[in-house]
Amino acid sequence: MNSPRREPDPEPNDRSDASFRALVDGMPDAVIVHRDGRMLYANAAARRLLGYEHDTLVGRALDEITHPEERDVVRQRTAQILGSADLAPFREARIVRRDGSTIMVEVTGLAVQFEGAPAVASVAHDVTEKRHMLAQLAQRDRLASMGMLAASVAHEINNPITYVLLNLERLIKELPEAARAFASLREEVACTVGEEEAQVIFARARADRALASMDMLVERVTTAAEGARQVGRIARDLRAFARVEEDERAGVDVNALLDKILDLAANELRFRASIVREYGPIPTIQANESRLSQVFLNLVVNAAHAIGDGAPERNVVTVCTSVHGRDVRIDIRDTGHGIEREHMARLFDPFFTTKTKGQGSGLGLSICRDIVQSHGGRIDVVSEPGRGSQFTVFLPIGVAADTFAAPPSSAMPHIPLHPQKPRVLIIDDERTLRSTLQVLLADAYEVVLADSGAAAFEVLATDRAFDVVLCDLMMPDVSGMQVHAWVQREAPDLLPRMVFMTGGAFTRNASEFLEQIVNRYLEKPFEVQELIEVLDRVARKGVSRRPGV
Repeated sequence: MNSPRREPDPEPNDRSDASFRALVDGMPDAVIVHRDGRMLYANAAARRLLGYEHDTLVGRALDEITHPEERDVVRQRTAQILGSADLAPFREARIVRRDGSTIMVEVTGLAVQFEGAPAVASVAHDVTEKRHMLAQLAQRDRLASMGMLAASVAHEINNPITYVLLNLERLIKELPEAARAFASLREEVACTVGEEEAQVIFARARADRALASMDMLVERVTTAAEGARQVGRIARDLRAFARVEEDERAGVDVNALLDKILDLAANELRFRASIVREYGPIPTIQANESRLSQVFLNLVVNAAHAIGDGAPERNVVTVCTSVHGRDVRIDIRDTGHGIEREHMARLFDPFFTTKTKGQGSGLGLSICRDIVQSHGGRIDVVSEPGRGSQFTVFLPIGVAADTFAAPPSSAMPHIPLHPQKPRVLIIDDERTLRSTLQVLLADAYEVVLADSGAAAFEVLATDRAFDVVLCDLMMPDVSGMQVHAWVQREAPDLLPRMVFMTGGAFTRNASEFLEQIVNRYLEKPFEVQELIEVLDRVARKGVSRRPGV
């Protein structure tokens, strides 16, 4: 009787390879075995991670999945692993998927015997999303630090700009009045001594030349005032961009926000392209202004960089706004070099960048997309190599949509005269600003000055007959918030008459304070008309309670 034929036992190497495959094929992390730059085995997780789920990686070169900048490092590391019996320490690396996109992995390696010869088993865990989140947190931390610095600088700028602007506006008003008075004086002199003698007298004093140049002087002071306003707007825009609050949302005027961004990016744009603004009538949207600022600034700067230097007369960056169904649509177009077709699908991938090393992290567009999506919107891109690009942001309008107020009038301010002069206590640690306000208000208001919060306590301890208390918010030693708390406790009748001035509430406590109080506040630099309107509105209520009124 013949015994059944027995299959030969597997060779030890075959058993080892089979056991290895059985062990690792079901692992959730990617495992690739390679030798001499070729892949010998890849488990199911590796095929899924790299996009070869229905194909094989076996036999392919390891360089196909290794980022070009890391190939030398991988070769050195492979040699070190083969020469050691220890598990290699984890490191982060970039690998390339079948579709060309790049992902970040944590990878370790171990020397193994595979198919009868030494090889390296590399185990990789996808950390792309983790790195993206950490990068976003780091970016937010950097923005927070920049925001604190920018807000602090803006605060320091706003104090001197405020009194410069107030004095210039005063000059704009008073110079024509002085010219008229001087002309009237000349007429009186001419009537008294005769025209010829008057000419001699005024020529000797060079007064006629001064009178003739008065219009030019007014024009120069007006130009200086506009320059001061521009510096103030830049400081205010910096504060808006640098705010670091959580995802707090309010009504945002997108057209006004884009103007701020274009002003901030002016230095990047002016040597590359002209700017065209095609703003349509659009409603306000509920959004986080600081985060939208980050999106638009990134897109505008990218447009500038896509053009390059040297031909601003031939290139254009166009910013358009319109209503598109239930969305506000923002188009940012450039006449730059465009985006290659093979890069379009990966444009918003974390860490993908076409910029040279050191010029971009590859996170800008990815973060922009996340911010826009967090607002319920989307961002699209159309581009053609050599003909420029257009990025389009859609943001939902929401339920409530308000139109925008017209810009403030440029008419000269009128200082109201009350039957009885209102009394104003001005509390500010900036000496020049205090004296400027005192001179500006002296005709219509009785002004009392305090150079600190502590000095204000001394004044208010014996004299509380004020119609307005105009107080700076951020002062050393005793802040405007502490003055408010003292008044609330010791002199509550004065509380509704308090008006605050702020060059930037750049601390969380100050921001929360302004949100909670019902008192009016002025953002420095403010103009004379704005100051007078606020003081007059509060003073009328105060005067009505004064004895004898």
